[in-house]
Amino acid sequence: MLIFFVTCFIHSILSYGIVAPAGLFVPVIVTGSSYGRFIGMLLGSHTNLSHSLYAVLGAASFLGGSMRMTVSLCVIILELTNNLLLLPLIMIVLLISKTVADAFNCSIYDLIMKVKGFPYLETHAEPYMRQLTVADVVSGPLQLFHGIEKKKAFLPTPMRLGVSDPFRHFSADDFAKRGLGNVDKIEDIELTDEEMEKFLDLHPFTNASSYTVVEMRQCH
Repeated sequence: MLIFFVTCFIHSILSYGIVAPAGLFVPVIVTGSSYGRFIGMLLGSHTNLSHSLYAVLGAASFLGGSMRMTVSLCVIILELTNNLLLLPLIMIVLLISKTVADAFNCSIYDLIMKVKGFPYLETHAEPYMRQLTVADVVSGPLQLFHGIEKKKAFLPTPMRLGVSDPFRHFSADDFAKRGLGNVDKIEDIELTDEEMEKFLDLHPFTNASSYTVVEMRQCH
């Protein structure tokens, strides 16, 4: 049984590491069951409990410790065994396994997301984020436009943006799209003084979403 447990554990790591369509749930159940049955065999002469009970509790402990599942896992195991008498034992095992695992690291899914570099927001923000605003975390200087602007606002002339940044010169790089090939450049556009005073409606080119992030909004 010890050899079977070690084999299942190694195969579970390899199958998930090579992105085989096996998942983690069933391999963890098999590994935990073999571990629990092995413990039951070691304690066979000192207890009257069956090895199958140790196998069920071992599977629950592995799932609770690796995936941090509690209530849902308890319901799943009760549905599999169809024995409500196991409810107190399963709850105690899940409580102990989750508490011990939380003292060392986060769940296996959180660890996988960190290893693969997936963007993920924690449930609770870090304390320092309470002092940050949206303006502190955006990339590059903010370029603010109203819904309707004069055409001269997009030419390389000073433009009033706000109190914190009253004037700024725009260049062609601010509005150029890469990979378009030979197109007209902003420097090649010639406008008369009368045309520069005309207004341009930017609403068709902006995000129509009703959600707006205020510049001074806190990030937490």
